[in-house]
Order: sequence, then C-alpha cells, then structure tokens
Amino acid sequence: RMATAADSVITTNNYLYLPNDPFQWNLPEGVYITYLPPTNSSGDIYHMVSYLMLAEYEKKTLPMIQLSYDGNATSKKNESEMNTYSQTQRCIQFAKHLGFEKCFLNPIKLPGSGFRSNPRQKKLLNYLKNNIISKGRVYFVEQKLLTTLISHYFIENGRNKATDILRESFQKWSVDEKVNNTIKNDVQDEIKRMDASKSLIIIQYRYSSKANKNENTDDIEIFKRLNNYLNEKNYNTWYLFVDSRSTEPSTIEHIHNKKHCFPYEIQNIDCGKLFHLEFLLQVSKLKNLQGIIGNTSGCLDLAAFVGHNVLNFHQFNNKMNYQSYRIFLQ
Repeated sequence: RMATAADSVITTNNYLYLPNDPFQWNLPEGVYITYLPPTNSSGDIYHMVSYLMLAEYEKKTLPMIQLSYDGNATSKKNESEMNTYSQTQRCIQFAKHLGFEKCFLNPIKLPGSGFRSNPRQKKLLNYLKNNIISKGRVYFVEQKLLTTLISHYFIENGRNKATDILRESFQKWSVDEKVNNTIKNDVQDEIKRMDASKSLIIIQYRYSSKANKNENTDDIEIFKRLNNYLNEKNYNTWYLFVDSRSTEPSTIEHIHNKKHCFPYEIQNIDCGKLFHLEFLLQVSKLKNLQGIIGNTSGCLDLAAFVGHNVLNFHQFNNKMNYQSYRIFLQ
C-alpha cells in the first residue's frame, strides 16, 4: 500500500557517530538521504560526487542526494544572474556526466527566496519534516557530513590511495564523442602554452558576485605580495579563472590570460565544470607543477581531490560570524 505521513518517521536532528567505516553510518535501519539547502555556490557537488566515487570503489550502497532551491525556476548563464535553481541544474548535469545522475532526487522548490544560510536551512528542514512521505524511517543528513567522511577516508587509507581512486573516477567523465574531444583538445592546446622549463605555480583567481564575496582574490592583499614573491623567485605563474567574466581586473600584474580560455557552453550543454576538471586532470601530469594556490572555493577542493598540492587562503571578517565558522570548519 502507499505510505502515508503516519507511516513515516522523519529524522533530521539525531546524533551521528563517526564509524571506522565511513560508508556505514551508525543509525538504525532506514532510508538515508543527504540534503543541501539552497545555495548560490556549486562547489558542494565536488564533495558529493567524490563521496559517491569512494563508496562505489568500496562497493558500498550509494546514498541518495536531495538538492533544493528557492526563487524562480529559471536557468541563467551569467554568473551574476545565477540563482539557486541554476546551481541545482549545474550540479545534476555534472553528476550526470560522471555517471551518478540516479543518485540525485528531483530538487525541492521552497517557497520565497533568501540570502542567508540559517533561514534557508530551517526552511528546508521544515519542508522535509512536513512533506516527505515514505514508509519507515527516513534520515536526512546535511551534505557537510560527506566532507568529514571523505577526510576520514583520506586519514585511514592515505592521501595517495584516495586521490588515485578519485582521479581515476573523475577521468571517466563523458558527454558525447564530439563534446569530449572538443574539451580535451582545447585544454591540451592551452596547456601547451605553459613554459615547462621553470617551476610552475597555478593561482586560482576567485571572483564571485554571489557566494562569500569577501573571499574574492581582488580583496585579499596577500595575493599581491605572493605574486611579487613568485616573480622574484623566477617561478612561472599562471592564473586560473573559474568565474564567468570575459575579462579580469588589472589589480594584479603579469596576468597572461586576458580572456577566458574555454567556452561556457557547447551544444547548449553547460561545460564549465568539465573544462575545469579536465584542466586539473591534464596539468596533474606536468612534472614542473608545484601546486595550486587560491582562496576559499570548491574548485580548490576539486584540485585536492584529484591529487594536486593545494594551499588555501581564507580571509575572515574583523568579527567572526556564523558563516566564517561554517566555512572554516568545512
């Protein structure tokens, strides 16, 4: 018979004890769903698919993932116009090209719109408690737990093994033959421009008009000093842009790439994340690459997952607030 609300037990606030096996959650039998409140950033998808890859490698049950959005269900191409619906679509498309589309439930549309994480979290939890109908017990777990479990896997199995698994899994991305070849060839052509005679440092240049704006590279003084230091030491420095602007500001000198190397779309398919992923996979083969330096961004997490040496700067406000602690802990 169909399950009713009376048959369901929705649990969102239980304690979860970290097990030795990061894929065996210590809770009674039930359905486990990972949820993500509406967000205008899409870096969380790198953590979600990385956990799914590790679970698949260990032949464990893959959890279902519940995304959500608020506001209008309209997709936008320009980063400054993107909304939480756009981000859910980008996440699902990326997961699809890696073979994990079936792990994602249809995104939940929440009423109204919001700009702060706390109200959005509360709104989603209220929705889950009052609208999810399933026979038996359902456990909803916030996505950030996956980050903790991935870290646990790294500690228990070692960085080399974990990144080898993830790098091999990420290399399996696919759209179709034409798009695949276009992305791989465009990335390869760009990498050929890099000077292989000197030690290479890639600086991820972050800019976002939406999520964590105070973490934009323009606003962090240390990057200007870092640029001068690398020039003095005769490093070959490349800047990797991961936002949607056609040009970058002139606040930092010696930037060679004056426009985006890669297109946003191919055949009406959002390929931004795939270009970025393929770039990270190909530059990982460069013997002169020392590492990637940047500031708070999910794109840096992706670089670390596929095995790059990563240095992450984070700029806190003068007064610590909830968002600062949340980002720092993640």
